[in-house]
Amino acid sequence: MTPIEPATSAAPRPAEPRLTSGERVRIFAVVGFIAFLTAFHAPLDLPIKDLFHEGEYLAPRLLIVGAMKPLLIHGQINYLPAQLAASMCGPDHIVICTRATNSILAVAATLLLFACAFATARSREALLFVGLAVSGFLLTIDGRLFSTVGMHQGSPSVRDVALLAILWCLMSVPGRRRAVADLLGGAAGLIAGLSCFWAYNRGLIGVAIIPLYCVASLIAGRGARHALFPLLGLGVGLVGAVALEPDMARQHIANIVYWARHGDIWRYDASLDRITTNIPFYLILLSLIAVALRRAWRLWRAKEGREELPILLVLIATVAMVAQQSSNRDDTTHLMWVVPWALLLILKLVESVYTWPESGDGWARIASRHSLLGGSLAGLLLLDFFGTVSYTKPMLASSFRNLGLFVVGLPSDSDLMPPSLAQIVHALRGSGQSCTYVFNNGGAIYHLAGQRPCSSIIYPVYASPDSQARVIADLAKARPVLVVGLSEENFSHIDDRTLAMRTPLIAAWMERHYPIVARFDGTELRGIVPPVARVAAAR
Repeated sequence: MTPIEPATSAAPRPAEPRLTSGERVRIFAVVGFIAFLTAFHAPLDLPIKDLFHEGEYLAPRLLIVGAMKPLLIHGQINYLPAQLAASMCGPDHIVICTRATNSILAVAATLLLFACAFATARSREALLFVGLAVSGFLLTIDGRLFSTVGMHQGSPSVRDVALLAILWCLMSVPGRRRAVADLLGGAAGLIAGLSCFWAYNRGLIGVAIIPLYCVASLIAGRGARHALFPLLGLGVGLVGAVALEPDMARQHIANIVYWARHGDIWRYDASLDRITTNIPFYLILLSLIAVALRRAWRLWRAKEGREELPILLVLIATVAMVAQQSSNRDDTTHLMWVVPWALLLILKLVESVYTWPESGDGWARIASRHSLLGGSLAGLLLLDFFGTVSYTKPMLASSFRNLGLFVVGLPSDSDLMPPSLAQIVHALRGSGQSCTYVFNNGGAIYHLAGQRPCSSIIYPVYASPDSQARVIADLAKARPVLVVGLSEENFSHIDDRTLAMRTPLIAAWMERHYPIVARFDGTELRGIVPPVARVAAAR
């Protein structure tokens, strides 16, 4: 194989592969099918079992409708999909339509991941390599998730839509005409501003990478024009985000500050087993970042390929920030959030070396056309070897079954409740109260009972040690007749830490004011103690 000659400073950037309209249609059809297969296959009509995670996407809507400002853990994704579902499907089918909305958003995130990856391809062989790499990743990760909650936490997922759109705009800038490049840069900034509250963790990254991109563009000598339009777009987007929800914008900022101060609520206890398990993952990630930084430095010193420098730095920063966010809760599910961004960085590195190879650069030979094609075929064989392709048939059947639900009829929210859950909901509805509180963190009960949380801190697990008094004051003021107590479900004692361990003041107040009146399959229903009885008990 003939080695690639070093590029000179005058070497033009290779053009993107020219595709016929028929080829574009076929690529879009294949990519669309894979996105549909991997992101829309979680059965939409499964019974409601994970009341904690589903409740995070259902319960906040009730407070928003009631003009209350809830403490949200994610951002607008906690209520906008449910609001859209309520407007499209009516009040009796919100659960399944919220699931469908989130699945469609996951499809959009998957398509955007493909678009970002294809932005790195400079040949037909590279297109094949990129397509197989992303397809293999999606089948391996999201292809194994057969629950709607799993897809909410997929990779990519609902929270990643806006950040992927920002990256696609920025990655599409190099090689474009000035007007198109300005439009793409402005669009990236606009999306970053408008989506800053969509998902707090990704929104902060989106806002941060715009000024980073602009500074990197100036360092790369691309001129002030390349920095101006993204910043203008960001400014307009931020103003728009506040103007669209002026009251909630203040609450979003308060929520971000709250979680910045109390991120330890979700942090796992340190253990030698967890540390040793995650060391290889972090070593690989740090090695990737180190290689990418070295490549960026060499591009800058060589004064060629500098138009790629801002994108490379943005991807490095994105990987680092997502890794930092995931490390706070470093289990497999959360650490996998880093992988799609790391994949994009790897593909960008390969493209960079393929486009501007350096003398003696081993990466250049690895990135040659024949090696790309060989690596694609080897990746496909490995994919089949590990049995991931075996998920294709059930994914396909489940995806089309989901579509069929919208033809034959959607199950109502009541149809998705197990019997014991239906009994709890029936009792709450019969109490005549307007609000309740769910001490076991099963937030979906709020929606199913049609009763908003009595506190803006929806889940007791959200409460920090210094905010327990706020929950108690809210409940003492509202005085609901019935509340849901503890249960045997894992969300009642997240990370093996019970209500009494996490929030002892709230647990003691619940025991004193709300004795158990019934149990339904291990879940407590508690009723308020009349004032006279409380006085007698105190004596």
